[in-house]
Amino acid sequence: MPMTAPGRFVLTGGHGVGKSSLIRALEARGEAVAYEAAQDVRLRLEAEGVPFPADRDDFESLCLALHRQREERARTWGKRVFLDRGAPDHLVYAELGHWPLSSEEIEYCLAARYDAVFLVLPHERTAATMTKSETVFSERLTRALREMYAERLGMVVHEVPPGTLAQRVRWVLDLCTNAR
Repeated sequence: MPMTAPGRFVLTGGHGVGKSSLIRALEARGEAVAYEAAQDVRLRLEAEGVPFPADRDDFESLCLALHRQREERARTWGKRVFLDRGAPDHLVYAELGHWPLSSEEIEYCLAARYDAVFLVLPHERTAATMTKSETVFSERLTRALREMYAERLGMVVHEVPPGTLAQRVRWVLDLCTNAR
């Protein structure tokens, strides 16, 4: 039986590596999860008539604001929570992209701390479904996320190896149980 002690565990990584599938599988096993904010922000803005939401200068700020709401709400749940990306991910996106963050937003991202950080590595299907430019960006993003969490923030980063979804879920649950 998975341990249910409170804790916040981040799943991070490049695009198309299986983070969202892993989050959904954890949720299906009864784990508390907080979903990534960017897609919800993009969909909301498109519904409001904004044709290219990610072209807005404040796009990453809007994503961080929603992430922050979700993360702060998750603290009140009193149980273990898996986050689809952590606050520092938003700073990485801001630095790699064209989205400025305020000094307060940067400070919030740099102050974030988690019980464990899981960097989801690509699997065989990732390379088969992505274009060359998507693969290059995903690899660049993975390097930047590893650097952010490990080097800049001094957190231990556990690299989730390729494998089946069930293997990855077991691997994450075993490690986060031992991380407490």
